[in-house]
Amino acid sequence: MSVNRDRTLAINSEAVRPEDLQDRLRVIFSRRAQRVLFVRGHHELAFEDIVKVIDLAKGAGIYQVGLMTEYGEL
Repeated sequence: MSVNRDRTLAINSEAVRPEDLQDRLRVIFSRRAQRVLFVRGHHELAFEDIVKVIDLAKGAGIYQVGLMTEYGEL
């Protein structure tokens, strides 16, 4: 999943509204044995923007979240 520069959200490049995120994640992860969500946030966003997504994921029952970075942006 990604959090874009303009704070829009996408799951596998498909746009999703923040108010629909928990339901979409519940459906997607109900079919998976491993419940790990990988989040890629645009490098210009504040970490709090990513934390909001993590909180929504936790509300959907996903407690393992990996944060993805692009090489060279650390």
